[in-house]
Amino acid sequence: DEFNRLLRNCLPLHPTVALVIGSIFRRFAQNERSLFAFLSSSEPYGLQDFLSNQHYDGRVLPMLSVADLYDYLNTTIGSRLYASRDGDKWVEIEMAINRLTDPSPTLVKLIKTIGLLSIIGEVSTNLKAAKRILRYALDDHTTEFNQEFDIALTTLEKRSIVIYRRYNDVYALWEGSDIDIEALSHEAEGYLDPNETLTNYLSKLTPPRPLIARRHLFEK
Repeated sequence: DEFNRLLRNCLPLHPTVALVIGSIFRRFAQNERSLFAFLSSSEPYGLQDFLSNQHYDGRVLPMLSVADLYDYLNTTIGSRLYASRDGDKWVEIEMAINRLTDPSPTLVKLIKTIGLLSIIGEVSTNLKAAKRILRYALDDHTTEFNQEFDIALTTLEKRSIVIYRRYNDVYALWEGSDIDIEALSHEAEGYLDPNETLTNYLSKLTPPRPLIARRHLFEK
């Protein structure tokens, strides 16, 4: 109950944004100083700029999304992000957007959300770019949203801009390839004996060499 109350008090920040801004500004900016600038200054794509450009019709509350947060970061500290140790991951987001031939708002927002959640996912495992979280993060509560979301995600997969990683149930940005890794993996499984263990296969490929610890100590 307390957690839900805290998230409600953060509106119009989307709950996903409320959960990631702490680690984002601590990791890539100047911690509290950058956080307060985002909340109170009139910088482009900041909270005050968002509020001045939104209209509440009494039904659906506009919320500042993860994609909006990405726009703020990219505009205000973009050069610092690209120079950081995770710079290649920020570049991936821009490259993925540039590969779109017909960039609809949903496609662009989806790429930004997947990219930012992938970076944050290393710190917060609960906010990974799973389909249900992506849908929740982007839902604008319009009647056509679900269809637009499904079409956008399918489009990005078909164009090899994003890839679904089955082992941890997340979507990730992908540089693109004509090679279908998953299809090749299934094909390779057909050549393997299901009764054979992985240990035996690896032993045949690379026969183990016993290492006597005491002799190794004397020799090395």
